[in-house]
Amino acid sequence: MAFPLAPAVGQLHIEAGIQYEWTGVVWDTVITSNQELIISTVDPTAADVSEVGVVWRNTTSGSAWQYEEITPGVYEWVKITKDATIQVSANSLTQPGGGALIAGDLEIDNGGVTDAGVLRYYDGATWQPIDTFFDNTTAAMTGAPDTTQEALDVLAARVALLTKGLAYFGTYDANTDAADFTAASGLTDGALPVADASNQDAYLVVTVDGTPATGPLAGTFMDKGDWIVSDGTTWTHLDISTNVDEFIELIDTPAAYTGFAGNIVRVNATETALEFVAPTDTQGIYAAAAPTTRVDLSALQVGDRWIDSTTFRPYNYDGAVWQPVSPVIVSTTTPTQTTPGLMWYDPSISTMFVYDDVAANWVGI
Repeated sequence: MAFPLAPAVGQLHIEAGIQYEWTGVVWDTVITSNQELIISTVDPTAADVSEVGVVWRNTTSGSAWQYEEITPGVYEWVKITKDATIQVSANSLTQPGGGALIAGDLEIDNGGVTDAGVLRYYDGATWQPIDTFFDNTTAAMTGAPDTTQEALDVLAARVALLTKGLAYFGTYDANTDAADFTAASGLTDGALPVADASNQDAYLVVTVDGTPATGPLAGTFMDKGDWIVSDGTTWTHLDISTNVDEFIELIDTPAAYTGFAGNIVRVNATETALEFVAPTDTQGIYAAAAPTTRVDLSALQVGDRWIDSTTFRPYNYDGAVWQPVSPVIVSTTTPTQTTPGLMWYDPSISTMFVYDDVAANWVGI
């Protein structure tokens, strides 16, 4: 069948099962979404023209191709490859099916590079060896295992060593070097014995802090809650306690007391820690003699009150001196208060005064 002569633009024509459309210049392959599968025993060639999306499978090699438009107007079969492959080879240049290598491909040496069985991966440029736990190439190293089984035995022994259990043998007074052993330990209470097979893998919990003067751990300071462990050769002190000796050692408090005399502790505004603050409220003070400080030893403040425990008379601190709290001020000196109507009695002249706000002065009555 021949292509029509003088076709109109958009005219369709089917040739050998392929649909074409006249663009006004050339007959162009019509791209459809229908996908077909061609089963064959050979690979496709350039002459095997098909529709875009058709898949060709070679049942002999197991390879597959898909017909694609690789550039505008240019069509060819593109080999379908897996994301990554593994093969037995020696620095192969392609994947098993002949496709280009990609990063992540694996290769087991067939003996053509170094030793058979060595595993390598393709990093996008070259084949790189994969470090494994054990291979025969390390046998020449001093102390290295020379068989895979020996390497596994060594690993198992190390795992057992790291995970073996410790036995609780009792408590220890670090201040007097006195061990209190459990009945199950089979040991006698008293001074800490030397580390040997009888106490291997045993641990004691420190119940009294201190520094023993004698014994295997003489000179070692230990806190209550610490552990001491025997490996059969030596005793080891494990500093694992969380004890603190002072309030300021807590991590959420100020670091020192200096400069905070008379302050109190409160939770901070963000509720994340404690802080020292100066008290700001007034307070009542009950004492036989006029106090010189507050009850918390901080400085006196205006408005502080004091009740004499002998005369039961109340006083108010004016910032300089204690003033009696009563309707009448009893004083031999002119009061500093200027409250209108306030009464003042001067016992030295037996005269009563009232503060006159208009005259802005004390007036005798």
